[in-house]
Amino acid sequence: MIASVGYTADLTDYNLSLDDTPFAIEVNGEQMTSGQGKTDGTDEVDLVPAGS
Repeated sequence: MIASVGYTADLTDYNLSLDDTPFAIEVNGEQMTSGQGKTDGTDEVDLVPAGS
């Protein structure tokens, strides 16, 4: 698996391994390409070109 994101209005958790791809996940205006953790909740998660 290269990306897993679960989100609610209260909490977003992610497990990402997109470093070797041209993509990033954008949550609350922040792009992420790798890592595992939690951040603020959201109502939208986008798959975007990295660095855009």
